Amino acid sequence: MNNWLFTLPLLSALAGWCISRLLWAAALRPQAISRYQQQLAGQLGRVARAEWPGAAMGQSISDPARLTSVMPLIEEQMDDFLRNRLQVKMPMLAMFIGDKTIQTMKVIFMDEIRDLFPRVMEQVAGNLTAELDIEKIVREKVAAIPPDNLRVILTKPRQQAALAGAVTGFLTGGIQIAVTLLAG
Repeated sequence: MNNWLFTLPLLSALAGWCISRLLWAAALRPQAISRYQQQLAGQLGRVARAEWPGAAMGQSISDPARLTSVMPLIEEQMDDFLRNRLQVKMPMLAMFIGDKTIQTMKVIFMDEIRDLFPRVMEQVAGNLTAELDIEKIVREKVAAIPPDNLRVILTKPRQQAALAGAVTGFLTGGIQIAVTLLAG
């Protein structure tokens, strides 16, 4: 048995790494990026539209836990309105409203907000989903990225692809050794 046989995984790993690096270097040339940027932008736009979480967003926004988290702020604003701003906007009405009436009105308004909030937020999310052309937004944003910045963005996948090429090459070399040893 030849000892050189055991260098196959290392040579295959080196070949896989080199091939991957060469392919990425060719793909990331400024001319290639400029040439394919519009196509990439269109494809990413279509993926964004297909993956847009419109319904999930509506459910998330109208979740009772979300309302619970903002209720103290809403209550504080309601109290400020009833105690201060109402006097400025309707001075005659404010003269007849005491603390007990303000407290009662605040409770009534807060109950109404608890009932109304989920429906309003679902409607807002639905309108947002209907009005936003997410595909167009993503397509325009990706198309507007300067090619040099896009090249920097794609550097990490290039490094991961080179590593994947090396690992694949190493495994291929290991399989070659196993086949050679089993056949011989």
